[in-house]
Amino acid sequence: MPKWQHNLHWENLLQKLIESSVPFDEAEPALEVAVEVLGPDERPALTPEELENPEKIIQKLDLHWLHGSEKFFRRDGDKYIQLTIAGFRRFLVNLGVGKKTQPGDFNAVLEKVITRLESRHYAVEWAGNLAGHSAGVREVSGKRILVRQGPDLIAPKKGDWGTIRRKLDGRSNAVDT
Repeated sequence: MPKWQHNLHWENLLQKLIESSVPFDEAEPALEVAVEVLGPDERPALTPEELENPEKIIQKLDLHWLHGSEKFFRRDGDKYIQLTIAGFRRFLVNLGVGKKTQPGDFNAVLEKVITRLESRHYAVEWAGNLAGHSAGVREVSGKRILVRQGPDLIAPKKGDWGTIRRKLDGRSNAVDT
């Protein structure tokens, strides 16, 4: 789970402190702690134009829906995170999608994002890990699937590989005889 989700509490406290009437010199130590805990903002940035366009939101955030379920997926680095419908709505609202301007407003953009995701273009038939495949949408036997996480590849490095060479040479000699 990204650091920014754990930091929503700190952000709320920081916002309250900024909005309060506490003199800055008294608030400065608390602000320094909050900034240190929060670190850089890791949330995906959406422009005001993107916030009004469901298609751009879906594409920029790389969002998908598991057909026939209430499971939604969003990219988080090199893997996909599964969210319930409630968690998915919170995720989008925290990014500024569909924020209500007045009490009772209908979150039209938020609902359009969900409706568009549930279309065949962004729906997947299966989601999980698949050996040898990196994270992303694939077509297998005519079905769209979402590979949630790719393999953890070991980075090659130079060095002595005599033991492995002897093992491989022993196998090739056994096959030749």
